[in-house]
Amino acid sequence: MSLISTRVSESEKLRWQVGAHKVLGAILDICRDRGLPVIPWEVSEFAVVGKVQNTSHEQRRGVFEAWVEALGLDRWPESPHSAGWVHLHAFTENWERRRVNVAVLADIDTEE
Repeated sequence: MSLISTRVSESEKLRWQVGAHKVLGAILDICRDRGLPVIPWEVSEFAVVGKVQNTSHEQRRGVFEAWVEALGLDRWPESPHSAGWVHLHAFTENWERRRVNVAVLADIDTEE
């Protein structure tokens, strides 16, 4: 019986991370071309995640929806929390067949 190694080499992780950074570049081009509000992004070797947080709670849903539409992401059901806010999440695997997952997140205070 042979064991198949599931270790991922550092060069493979680097290749994935470079691919994720290229996807972020394409996303920022979309931002520029469509005049979308700038949001912060996190990049890993597996995903690019945008967080709508630089706007007022009243504006966040609109900014979230604009990004979701522009990137063609799938919305997940809203997740309300007892503390008076709701979590919005949209995601897609293999964005534009580039082997990188993309998500956009937002937390909205529902009591303002």
